[in-house]
Amino acid sequence: KEEKQVITDSLKSSGLEIIDISISQMSSFGANCIQLDGKNGPVLVMSSRAFRSFNDNQLDIIQKNTQIIHSSLENIENNSGGSARCMIAEVF
Repeated sequence: KEEKQVITDSLKSSGLEIIDISISQMSSFGANCIQLDGKNGPVLVMSSRAFRSFNDNQLDIIQKNTQIIHSSLENIENNSGGSARCMIAEVF
């Protein structure tokens, strides 16, 4: 619990906003999103299942910081156990 508080404090002090999600939202791939740099600013890529799992307050917080792009990935999610983030190759 102490380690969680250290991480939470560090994220908050860097200006990031933490959005708590439920186990149900995790099961709907709400934690399997990835933020990318788009032409017009940041975009958060997720499945439609993940998008539908967020409540209005969570979506408001997300959308004030980034554009959301979502698409049906049911075949991938139902058969592979992964979702949007797992499908995107990250290059750093």
